[in-house]
Amino acid sequence: MSLLILGSRGDVHVQAVQWALQGQGATVQVFDPAGFPSRRALTLALGGAGESLLDELLPGEGLDLRSVRAVWARRPFPAADLSAVHPEDASIVRHEADEVLTGLYNLLDVALPESAVWMNPLPSRLRARSKPAQLLLAQRCGLTVPGTLISNDPERIRRFAQAQAGGLIFKAFRPLDWAVDAGRRSLPTTVLTPELLAQTQAMSLCPAIYQPALRKQFELRVLVAGDHVRCVRIDSQADRLTATDWRLYALGASVPAQAHALAPEDLARIRRFMQALGLRFGCLDFIVDAQGQLVFLEVNQQGQFLFMDYLCPGIGALEAVCQAFAQLLGVTPPPHWPGIQDYLDAVGDRSAVAAAEPA
Repeated sequence: MSLLILGSRGDVHVQAVQWALQGQGATVQVFDPAGFPSRRALTLALGGAGESLLDELLPGEGLDLRSVRAVWARRPFPAADLSAVHPEDASIVRHEADEVLTGLYNLLDVALPESAVWMNPLPSRLRARSKPAQLLLAQRCGLTVPGTLISNDPERIRRFAQAQAGGLIFKAFRPLDWAVDAGRRSLPTTVLTPELLAQTQAMSLCPAIYQPALRKQFELRVLVAGDHVRCVRIDSQADRLTATDWRLYALGASVPAQAHALAPEDLARIRRFMQALGLRFGCLDFIVDAQGQLVFLEVNQQGQFLFMDYLCPGIGALEAVCQAFAQLLGVTPPPHWPGIQDYLDAVGDRSAVAAAEPA
């Protein structure tokens, strides 16, 4: 039995999980579509009958699809490689390349044995991308969510801001990162000043998420991997760089972190929420406000988790993920699963931790 990982071979999360599981005798296969279509060919051979489909599906990839019992859909949709494509044709090629990958993964979902467990199932991946759906389901499952306005109507946004005694924050639906002359620029969660709220055209052209700027005691990152849960307390208020959005600065600022025990009722609500979304794997972010209340922000259904081991040695984030897959593969777990430091020592490249930054 094997684990099939759909994602980048250059992803340190893929590398560390593969290394740890193979160390216990597990078979791990990786399918990485990077470079498609400009720098690599990808063929789906169809038309076979019955049991021959899995043998014919991805000729030349060296995959044993018959042995797959678990699929980790880590981050299986890289940006299409358009390096050999004329700019006028880019949108067409990008669309067709995305359709091929989407078709491949849905075909795998149909062709693999029904006993193969996906983390996460493809329909759940699509649903979990919706931040509005996340917030509504979280509320229905008993989690507290912040009041939220999703809009590109400047007047509605300003009225919403006036109703927030502690101010208003802006959040993008997805991480925003773009090239500028000096390198790259990112836009984190931002507290909106009167000057920013006066930018009528910017607000009208870019729909976004607006929420109250809550007073925080600290924040939580919760990793759920199958039946296994790990929770790290992030003392984001210890540094002004991390006070609004700790994720961009967590590794560089060495934000204080420690293991945190979730209350049984909060853990039960989180499990209900993950089940409602159909997720078996995810990284959830919470605020613990001034009153000590847990406030749900979002779940990233393939969020980063290795940084948890880096910030809080012994928390066992890599262990939790390996345990989840070991259970599915029938692998006998060792007395102690390795952590990120063990992996970095083994590969001799401590700079790889930079690729594990939270997102």
